[in-house]
Amino acid sequence: MPVRLTERDGDLVLTHAERSFALAHVVDGEYRYAGWSEQRTLQLGNDHVVLHARHGRALTSQHVSLPAADSSPASA
Repeated sequence: MPVRLTERDGDLVLTHAERSFALAHVVDGEYRYAGWSEQRTLQLGNDHVVLHARHGRALTSQHVSLPAADSSPASA
């Protein structure tokens, strides 16, 4: 099931299945789940998302490529 990122009342909302999570802006294109600490954040790019997890001073990051948008016309 795909994950959707939408804007609601000026805030970003991440939705998967029937669950929605508000995202709080941290810095330039980086967000965290509202109510969570800044130890786990999402950095949004045009064609990727980087998931950051901080453990003390150590930082672990995972780069996830997004599928290309289907720009082909719908068939009739």
